[in-house]
Order: sequence, then structure tokens, then C-alpha cells
Amino acid sequence: MNVLAGPGSDLAQALVTHPGVDLISLTGGVVTGRAVMAAAAARLTPVLLELGGNDAAIIAPDLAVSDELVERLVTATYTTGGQVCMAIKRLYAPVRWAGELAEAVLARCEREVVGDGLAEETTLGPLHTAAGRNRVTALVDDAEARGASVRTAGGSARPMPTRRDTSYCPPSSPICRPTRRWPPRSSSARCCRSSVTTTSTTP
Repeated sequence: MNVLAGPGSDLAQALVTHPGVDLISLTGGVVTGRAVMAAAAARLTPVLLELGGNDAAIIAPDLAVSDELVERLVTATYTTGGQVCMAIKRLYAPVRWAGELAEAVLARCEREVVGDGLAEETTLGPLHTAAGRNRVTALVDDAEARGASVRTAGGSARPMPTRRDTSYCPPSSPICRPTRRWPPRSSSARCCRSSVTTTSTTP
């Protein structure tokens, strides 16, 4: 495997427009995806774009809440601090399970220790940029403003400022109805947040 690192304006442009490239695959943001598609259009080079998603976990009606289920959900949400494109960002559950499931997930998150990623006691490190921290804060604030009940969990390795002042964010869970706009379609860095959205098959 060859890895070429460099500024997109030079390196990526050369790769995308090169006649020897038969197919382009990109995992990234919407702005970059549009630029790649526009550059590839001149040669009609096929393009595969993965520009983010909500990576929902869907709990089937016949699946009971168990320690194993909760552990898998939390692991799939917060592995690598939640900063991976396939991290769970929405959790859909039948209405009869929603309360129990939300409490079980939050209880499991209480065991997470937020802090310096190099500290031995830390299990959940910081977001990698201030921009990522700001995005998390904005999403949680937006959910709360729209009526969601926001819960936080997890301890800290040592006293730290609030999430607004650092890149450390505790696991936050806006619990809302399907009409709520949280979280929107977006790319990776889904750190420290998940939601439980109740639904029903009846009006």
C-alpha cells in the first residue's frame, strides 16, 4: 500500500485528474466530496463518496435489554473516543424499551473516565480538535433547545474545566422523539454523544 500525504490543492487534484486513475473513492466531508466530483467530471471518472451518516443502531422489538447488548452499544459508540466514521450516532428502540435502555446505557457510561488519553486511568480521551469540541457542544445545545432531555455520564481523571473550555466532553445523551433534529447528517468525530429515539408502530 502506498500512502501519499500532502495538500489537497496539489496532491489530490493531481490524483483525481490523472488519466491513469480509473476510480476515485473518498471518505470525507461534503465540501471535499463536491470538489472531487467536480474535478472527476472532466474525465467522467467513476466516484464513490462516503460523506458521513448517522450510523444508527436499531433495537428489534424481540430483543431484551441485557448487559451484553449495552456493552456492545457503548463500545460501538465510544471506541477511539467516538471519533471514527462508523461510531453509533443514533439509537432507535421500541417505546417500551426506551427508558430502560437509556438508563442502562447511561449507567454503563458512568464507568468511563474522561481525561488525558495517555493517563493510565483514562478510558475516554479528548476530541482531537477545538472545532470538534465546538461541534459536539453545538449539537447537544441544539438538542436541548429543541426539547430533548440531555443526560451526561462519566467521571474525570482529575478536575477539569467544562466542555466549553477544553476538548474534553463527557458522554452526553439527548433523549428525544423522532421529530427532533439531532444529530444531523455529518462525518466522523462523533465523540461523547448518543441518543435514544423512541418510536412506535401505532399512531
